[in-house]
Amino acid sequence: MPEEPISRGENISHLNEAENGSALGNLEAENFEIKIVIANKETIKMTVSPNEIVQEIHRAITEREDCCHRTCFYLTFNNEKLDLYTDLKSVEGLKKGSEIRLVEEQYCGLEARSHIRHILDIMNTLKPFDGYTGKDNLSPTFFNTIVADKMKSENSERLVLKIPNHINIKQPTVEPPLVPLHPINESDAEIDCLNELVLSNYNPPTAARRMAGDLLYLVVTFLENKRCHITASTRGFFVNQSTDEVFNPRPLQNGIAMHSIVDLFKSLSSKFKSNFEMILKKRAKMNAYERYPGPYRVNSWLAPPLPHTADSLRKEEAFAIRLAFEENLPGMTRDWNDELQATRALTENELLRDRAVFKSNSDFVASSVRTAVNVVNGEVPAINPGENRRQQMFIWNNMFLSLGFDVKEHYKELGGDAAAYRATSCDLNGVKAYSNLPYNGLCTLGTALVDYLGYRVTAQTIIPGILEKDQEQLIVYGSNDFGKNVTDDERYSKLLSESADALKIRPHKIIGKDDKVIELKSSVDCKGIIGNDDRTYLLDFFNIFPPDVNYLGGAPKNARPVLSEKMQELGYPYKHPHLLSCVRQELVEAFCDVKLEAFMIDTSKEYRKLRRVLIGENDEEDKAKPDTQENGGKEADVTPSTSAPPNFQEEEEYYELMKPAIKKAMTEGTEDPIMKQALEKTLRQFPIFDKNYKILFNPDAHKTAITFAEEEKPNLEKDKKLINDLCEFLVLEQIPNFIHDCLTFTVIPQDGKTIVEIMHQRGINARYLNRIVKELQDKPTLEYLLNMTKCEIVVRAAKHLFKAYMQDVDQVYLSAAVAHFLNCFFTTHTNLQPFNGLDELVPRLPKSKSAKKRSKAAAGSSTNTAPEMIWSTETVATLWSKLNKEVKFYFHIDLGLTNMDELLKSTSQLRVTILRAFCQTVGIQLCIQDYFTKSKSSDIFGVEDIIGVNPIVKHLEPRSLEAHRVFALAQRKITEGKLEEGYATMLEAVNLFTAVYGPLHEDIGACNRILARLSYVLGSKENALQYQTQATLICERVHGIDHPSTAAEYNHLAHYCFANNNYTAAMHALCRARYLAVLCHGPVHPEIAQIDINLGLLLQVTKQFSQSIEFLENAHKLYKTFHGETSLKVAFTAHLLSCACCYVNSMSAAVNFAKERVAVYAQHFERGNQFLTDSEAIVTHMLRRVHIEKSLLESPPTASQLLDVMNRINGIFYITFGQRKESSEENGGTFDGTMEPASTAIIEEHTTKTATPAETEPPAAGTA
Repeated sequence: MPEEPISRGENISHLNEAENGSALGNLEAENFEIKIVIANKETIKMTVSPNEIVQEIHRAITEREDCCHRTCFYLTFNNEKLDLYTDLKSVEGLKKGSEIRLVEEQYCGLEARSHIRHILDIMNTLKPFDGYTGKDNLSPTFFNTIVADKMKSENSERLVLKIPNHINIKQPTVEPPLVPLHPINESDAEIDCLNELVLSNYNPPTAARRMAGDLLYLVVTFLENKRCHITASTRGFFVNQSTDEVFNPRPLQNGIAMHSIVDLFKSLSSKFKSNFEMILKKRAKMNAYERYPGPYRVNSWLAPPLPHTADSLRKEEAFAIRLAFEENLPGMTRDWNDELQATRALTENELLRDRAVFKSNSDFVASSVRTAVNVVNGEVPAINPGENRRQQMFIWNNMFLSLGFDVKEHYKELGGDAAAYRATSCDLNGVKAYSNLPYNGLCTLGTALVDYLGYRVTAQTIIPGILEKDQEQLIVYGSNDFGKNVTDDERYSKLLSESADALKIRPHKIIGKDDKVIELKSSVDCKGIIGNDDRTYLLDFFNIFPPDVNYLGGAPKNARPVLSEKMQELGYPYKHPHLLSCVRQELVEAFCDVKLEAFMIDTSKEYRKLRRVLIGENDEEDKAKPDTQENGGKEADVTPSTSAPPNFQEEEEYYELMKPAIKKAMTEGTEDPIMKQALEKTLRQFPIFDKNYKILFNPDAHKTAITFAEEEKPNLEKDKKLINDLCEFLVLEQIPNFIHDCLTFTVIPQDGKTIVEIMHQRGINARYLNRIVKELQDKPTLEYLLNMTKCEIVVRAAKHLFKAYMQDVDQVYLSAAVAHFLNCFFTTHTNLQPFNGLDELVPRLPKSKSAKKRSKAAAGSSTNTAPEMIWSTETVATLWSKLNKEVKFYFHIDLGLTNMDELLKSTSQLRVTILRAFCQTVGIQLCIQDYFTKSKSSDIFGVEDIIGVNPIVKHLEPRSLEAHRVFALAQRKITEGKLEEGYATMLEAVNLFTAVYGPLHEDIGACNRILARLSYVLGSKENALQYQTQATLICERVHGIDHPSTAAEYNHLAHYCFANNNYTAAMHALCRARYLAVLCHGPVHPEIAQIDINLGLLLQVTKQFSQSIEFLENAHKLYKTFHGETSLKVAFTAHLLSCACCYVNSMSAAVNFAKERVAVYAQHFERGNQFLTDSEAIVTHMLRRVHIEKSLLESPPTASQLLDVMNRINGIFYITFGQRKESSEENGGTFDGTMEPASTAIIEEHTTKTATPAETEPPAAGTA
């Protein structure tokens, strides 16, 4: 079995540090085994890493089945107490075989409460309800129910695989049921250990009893209805003599105090003992990844009816402090700003710094969400209570919180509330950009954006001293009035010099206060503040990147950009709700990379021409000589001054050889006169580059409120032209490149959210979805993408309406308002009842006001309705009318829709797919049921169906640069064919990622996926299955149970289950993958084709050929849709169908499919080609045997043969490096070797300059 990718039990393989770089220097020694002596009784063995801290051992003990009920203890080594935060490598004398002793500690009040809460959590382990509420960042997972219980090696001879009823291949347009999405094991959830455990009414102990050691009193009722009063004391827990009527704190006669309350309960109740042990056994079977809390909250849009039972501990947690969301205890809140800045400033140990930054940020995000929710709910007092609700600001828990509205008309000229809302997103993107730069003393604020019930709450850390001065006194750099008054500070000039270069910002001079010339190295809107802690803070980054001039059509005439004729023909510039549209950092990087590549290619050409002219050389006389002068005799890159590549007729080959020398000349300079002349000549042809060969943008170029210095004015037109070129590059190159990659199936978006994610990776903003739609109109093979894009536009427009819709709703009507909006959106009913299901005591509109009158009010008389009741006047017609206007106004496209039925008809999408997308976008959580089996002409959603609305949060996601360096090294080794070294280095990356993020993170999941593929290619099928199990669990926990990536992971898992003869598990994994895929994007999608082929092959193992043919025929049909009638993929599925038809003695169909294969091959291969000849021979053979009896037919395929085909389907090939290209093509001709796994296309997409494990998975050497 492979090593667990968590701190515990991991066998770390190390490579030569000189080879792997300093990133591996933190892993200085191999793991070793130690002994833990539990309270002088039993001994357990544990494998640890020298880089772990003592707290990791502490946590592991509380997770073990045999001692998980112990919480109050400390660890000793050589009779010395170990500090929780000490590295094991720092403990003197600790080595393999050493004994660490667990010593039970006396309780205090906090420890006693923690112990009880921990025991209750263990008893609720099998109940999935905490995962639905997001408590402690838990999230639901059904891996055990779906696959894990079925993983066993099977003999296929007598095995029959049963396809679940919700896999409906014969009726693809039927809405899939929602209940199978959450296969909750109700029998496990019903296991109870106690009837009741509550705090006694005798709490708190009197002063006299406190002096006797009493901490708190409990009342427990066992399953036998036996009721006991328990005392929690400093020594442990014991039964006292109190009753419900009489207080007697003395211990029961012959009673003893036990350190763990579990031991006490076991001695008092046999049912508690048996049920608790049953829970522990089932808990032990769970994978560790199912129990760990995630780094961030994962929302579930569906949930079962959540039981609400009496829980006095929960009650105390809610009301024992001033507000339920205040951190810890009053007076003990964390100083978020100091914590975040201090962790970023750690420079001695990069790994420790990354871990501290990530932990602090994730804690800050969790606290921000709790606080923001209560701000919207009105439970936090405003610091300006006299202001309008939208203008109120809040300070709580050392955070500053504000709502996303235009306070005091600050953004009036830029779009008002729309601009204020957009500014928060742009600001967060700016914070991300500056936070990703190496720390140099420039501080940014901890920031999180929380969308909840129509409000956007911005949570930020507080700069020390910012509340003590006026803004004008605080700001020492930048401007607070969009550039009318600008200040400067020397400290910021030095700090911003490095960041300006990294972010492609051109320093520009403007006129500041007192007509002083100020050189800015950021946007003028950035503000610099020196805090009382002497740190230099920079904030307000909403204009840090160049403006998107394609959406500045609504700007004043003197600021409106003049675009090229091509752009004007396309309708640009568009008017937008605000003037704060800016491009993404990814676009800036992509633009600069493309232009730099073009510059270097032209330089190579110029250099070659100049050599011929000045030296008289030609292509035949060119000679390549290594430079031995500048590197002390060591072989180096070709130096142009003395050498040139030999006999290269292709400019591309010449360029590849010259590229290192050109780069070196551009960055370090050169003494070669020919290179200098070539660079100078090329530079004149590329005016977008400055004299240092860099492309830098002026983010303030289009601002009219700024007075630029005289020396800057000649550059302004050039700055504007450069920004225009950038935005033109987005429309004319980036978007067509994206479409081309979709056409070639380099990327395969799987739902609306992944479409936008891929667009963002390429620097394309979501507002360009309309451009995507227009580009896809004439591409029939991408109709699935066109339909998904249209639905994404509708969902986003509906989100905009929902936010405004919810803002004025009275809290008593929230559930009714959400249900009514969903009914207006998803039904065609003209007589909706918005108040159905409300309690009788809830005030309503006058009964005389009919639905017809409400419709009339919504059409034009809604001013007579109270603001908190306007929601009830909404109808299907009014909502869709607003939706069409929003689509036209924001996305500049006319879909012409009047209800949901028209949208589904025009896009061939499923209603449940759009419901999922909308609920995830706005945070609605619905009760699990099949909604669309009801009549579409009545209310589908009721008040009882709305469980709640979850907050949607955007935040920073700190990355470990050190771990990513190791990951990149592993990728490089894999691509070079060094599979064993790549495997070992990838294990190192897993260790580093785990040390920073903990066991659950998307990067760790990506590493496990690659390790699974490597293990499989290297011949270890068992290890492959184990790693893929971990990857699937991590994906389910981190992304969600119905995320497209989860479907892809189940598809990979099925492959490895098949390879290990776990056919039932493979079938359930594939069915789960298909179900999730249909839920995400519907049944017409390239991913479905791949899954159906896998299912078809799997069913042939058990000789279920008729069912196999159904899935293969569907894949065949989909391949024709996406790849065309003459695609090799179509030939491949035709071959599979031909074989399957033979096995069921359907020779006529078999011949037809074989002929179809021949017809496709004839389009690709010349006469005489071996593949074409063999295919024709097979048809001839079949025609002769059309009437032969079934007994004479060839035998069915073996499991190993089917596995070989499945390998090829899923992109796994066992090839020899250096194999001739022609051989690979021939292999593809027979088995379609060019096929790439559609389900991994998103993960394998290379879209960013610096790819992360979560974004890219390079195929292992020996794989497709």
